[in-house]
Amino acid sequence: MENNTAIGWNTVEEIETVTIEIAEVIKQADLQEFQGESHNTVDLIANLYERRQLLLDNLRKWYNSANGQRELRGNPLEWGERIDNLIQADSILLENIKRRMDDAQYRLRNIQQTKSLMIYSRG
Repeated sequence: MENNTAIGWNTVEEIETVTIEIAEVIKQADLQEFQGESHNTVDLIANLYERRQLLLDNLRKWYNSANGQRELRGNPLEWGERIDNLIQADSILLENIKRRMDDAQYRLRNIQQTKSLMIYSRG
């Protein structure tokens, strides 16, 4: 039974690690952008979220098992706190990703306006 309990805790720890990795990628991308460096992080973030989804699927399977239910009933506060922290961290990550998308959209709009003005001024 100890091993089955460890499966759930280990999976949550892996999910937390991937969540931290996503935050670091976003932070690094912000720093590189600030320094004027161009770096494509979309694929890296997508890969990390795919890895995280696989871990979440494994956690769901464990959660639905008899061992998972027994562990959750035995430690409801600790599990609730860990899951709440993951939800909060993911919410912050999604806000940061949305902010980056909004910034990119704004820059793209400005580039398009500049292009249109250049074409208009030539005409």
